[in-house]
Amino acid sequence: MAIGLGALIHLAKITIDEKAARNWVPHNAQIVSANLTTHVNDKGGKTYSIDVTYEFEWQGSTVKGTRFRLHDKASANLSESDNVVQGLLLSKRNGQHYPIFVNPDNPRQSAIQNTVHPKAKTSSRFLGLLFSIIGFYTAFKPKLLGRRAISGKGKQN
Repeated sequence: MAIGLGALIHLAKITIDEKAARNWVPHNAQIVSANLTTHVNDKGGKTYSIDVTYEFEWQGSTVKGTRFRLHDKASANLSESDNVVQGLLLSKRNGQHYPIFVNPDNPRQSAIQNTVHPKAKTSSRFLGLLFSIIGFYTAFKPKLLGRRAISGKGKQN
């Protein structure tokens, strides 16, 4: 049950963070580096993550950022990630600025996308509910269904 509750708490945190990030303001950054990293999962399949570093000016100071998305999660969707990475690399080569989102109250909090990956929400929701239900059922099953008296000795006549 603890694992389920932990996953549900994580879901609440990422939902709150995503809601707070809606107030972040669009800004422009200079891409320093961008790479697509390949990972192999337990089943031998490939997943991908975007590693990015960017710099931007905010109220006279240079701020460095590394977040692509809030609570980043590896993605199995290479074509989408590949297009994003190509756009980031093209921006770096041409010296163009790339759009990002910045928290105006704390400019050290920034990201290229101010959303949470849908898989992060889905997996936290699924695991949270699954383990909470299993844990609840396991802990309270005897009380809900009534206890059966099990006797090691049978009646003898």
